[in-house]
Amino acid sequence: MKKKLFISLLSATVLSTSLMGAAPVFADEFDTQLDEAQQTAAQNEQAANELNEIISQLTNEKNNTQAALTSLENEIQKKESLLTEAMNNLELSKTEMNQLQEEIEKLEENIARREDKLEEQARKIQVSGNSVSYLEYILESESLTDIFARIDVVTNIIQSSNNMMEDQIKDKEQVDQKTKETEQKIVQQNAIAGELEQASAQLESQKASQEALVVQLEIERSTASADKESLITERNEALKRVNNIQNEREIARAAAQEAEEERARQEEVTEEVVEETTTTEVATASVAPASSNRESSNGGSTPNSQPASEETSTNTNNGGGNTQGSTTPTQSAPTQSTPKPESKPKPKPKPQPKPETTPPAASGNVLSIAGNYVGIPYVWGGKTPNGFDCSGFTKYVFAQSNKSIPAGSSAQYAGATKVSNPQPGDLVFFGRGSVSHVGIYVGNGRFIGAQTSTGVAYTTVSSFSKYGSPLIGYGRY
Repeated sequence: MKKKLFISLLSATVLSTSLMGAAPVFADEFDTQLDEAQQTAAQNEQAANELNEIISQLTNEKNNTQAALTSLENEIQKKESLLTEAMNNLELSKTEMNQLQEEIEKLEENIARREDKLEEQARKIQVSGNSVSYLEYILESESLTDIFARIDVVTNIIQSSNNMMEDQIKDKEQVDQKTKETEQKIVQQNAIAGELEQASAQLESQKASQEALVVQLEIERSTASADKESLITERNEALKRVNNIQNEREIARAAAQEAEEERARQEEVTEEVVEETTTTEVATASVAPASSNRESSNGGSTPNSQPASEETSTNTNNGGGNTQGSTTPTQSAPTQSTPKPESKPKPKPKPQPKPETTPPAASGNVLSIAGNYVGIPYVWGGKTPNGFDCSGFTKYVFAQSNKSIPAGSSAQYAGATKVSNPQPGDLVFFGRGSVSHVGIYVGNGRFIGAQTSTGVAYTTVSSFSKYGSPLIGYGRY
């Protein structure tokens, strides 16, 4: 009976302890996973928004570049038109030069004819091969009429000569002027054509650069768009994970609540078992010894108190006859008694760490704030004074002292600066393999935290390491 009670007590204690330790681990794990998934979704959302801005900038830059390219193409067309016009003008100038050359040849022919006439006229006024002056020619006139006739001849000759000379001079000047103008025009047209060709080449080079830039911008925009779509996909997957984790957390929350109720029932069973064990007395059974002596004789029987192994014979003479009496052997049964069972020591349940109602001496805003919440119940996933879990309590207290720390005990451990010589206000972490519990170190080997069995309370690092989860280390923010 006692063995069964002891087994029941031990089972209830083990089950109660396991149920106490399971809930905060699950709560922190879900909080950490949920926080990581939400951070991933937020980071992907932010990255997607940044890529949207980059895509918008690239699109604007591409549009501006395309507009510049269109402007260059228009400019190239203008330059090409001007170049075509200049080349046409150059051809016209060359044609004019050829025409001018023909005119020059004609003028030179006219000049040659005039020179011939002048020479002929000069020969007419020569006498016997000797040149005479116009005056002598007039004085040799035979009559007045002849004088006037000769004066007219001389006048016409002189006038004709003067006219031819003037025409000769004008024609030569005209030839020289047209030659210079045409040559200058050809030089100018060649210069314009060269400039236009150079400008066209530069514009073509700029056009090629702009076209390459448009292609590069389109590649970058396409790459950014693909990256954005990938980030949106990852964000959607992260949001799905958030939803799944929230659903799993609700399921785990319900399971934890059921486990807590089971733990409470097991504690009641444990108390009943302990009470029954301490009040039950071990019953002892004893069996009284029974003995029976039987005596067989003709005349009577007398009780015999001798042992069964002893035989007695008695001869009695009665008058004149000889009568032999015999006493039958009797066996005395030994006294039997049930041995009293040994009293085994009652198993003592493992002591649970008792919360301290008075905080140890500590200083600091974090510690004073934390002490205000002693007695707040433990609530799985709780983050407010209505109820805390371990990491929700530390995050809330630090937030009240204007310090931001991550959600979840694992994330808080990962983000903290590890210290080997803890000071009041540092965080203390516990767990088996991974962090599953966190509290605020207050000094003298004590910490304050939200435990499943006590709610927010003070306890010692050593007792929690012994009866809860092993100490992992300390961290500072």
